[in-house]
Amino acid sequence: MRKIHTQPVRLNDKETAELISTYKKAYKQVVKEIVTVKDFRIRTRRQTLSNIREILVDLKVDIDSFIENEIETLYKGGALDAIRELKYQGADVAQKSTFNRIHQGAINSLVTETQEAFGLSMQGVMKDARFILGKSVRDAITARLLEGKITGKVRREIRNNIVADLKETGLTALVDKGGRKWSLEAYTNMLISTKGTEARNRGTANRLAELGYDTVLVSTHHCDCDECRVWEGRVLSLTGETKGYPTVADATSAGLFHPNCKHAINAFVPELNENYREPTKIKVENLDD
Repeated sequence: MRKIHTQPVRLNDKETAELISTYKKAYKQVVKEIVTVKDFRIRTRRQTLSNIREILVDLKVDIDSFIENEIETLYKGGALDAIRELKYQGADVAQKSTFNRIHQGAINSLVTETQEAFGLSMQGVMKDARFILGKSVRDAITARLLEGKITGKVRREIRNNIVADLKETGLTALVDKGGRKWSLEAYTNMLISTKGTEARNRGTANRLAELGYDTVLVSTHHCDCDECRVWEGRVLSLTGETKGYPTVADATSAGLFHPNCKHAINAFVPELNENYREPTKIKVENLDD
């Protein structure tokens, strides 16, 4: 029996590392703008926020370019994988390297979704910076009202408070529905991994649908996630048209393809792999139990 391809989605580690490095540099610049404020007046706060906004705008240019290239590359790679795997299994399919408007629309949609998600993280950082600087202005106003002036000692205390706040919580990129706070770096890593995997899998699924195939195989790479492990090596139906198999939507609802998940779906034709045995069949009717 031929070896089934069940490897996880592979991202471009080098380019991802370069983007994370760019993120870190920008983050340090933002923090430096905050902790090196020389006075705590409203006018200074506005200028500092303007400087931070420029740093984040420059960062977004790099991010948008990365997203556009990476998402398109992964999507097209998934589409090519679909044909390669079909041919390897013995399916009579022609090599297709073109991408019509439907495919391009799917790529554009993924790019836009990902760029908007990154944009939210920029807003989160800006919001936190605005809060910390606003707090410093309020502390300075209080000190001025109490003492009539701001002494060097008061300035040091306010600056120490700023540094303490940054050390304790950092600048939050996003707070998710569960209340978890995501740092800029953690959120970036998660989003790149999640959206990159989604792009690759969607490229595979759309190409298969275009060619009239409906079943896929979930990759197996011995992950630590209980929700994912149960789906490894299993056949899924893309649309539900192929009876006897859970759908991709069923698996997703049950926990597969969660944030940071790298599981791939691969072209799989049951009729061409009669000797293949899934680990254990999952009955569709039991998914909601």
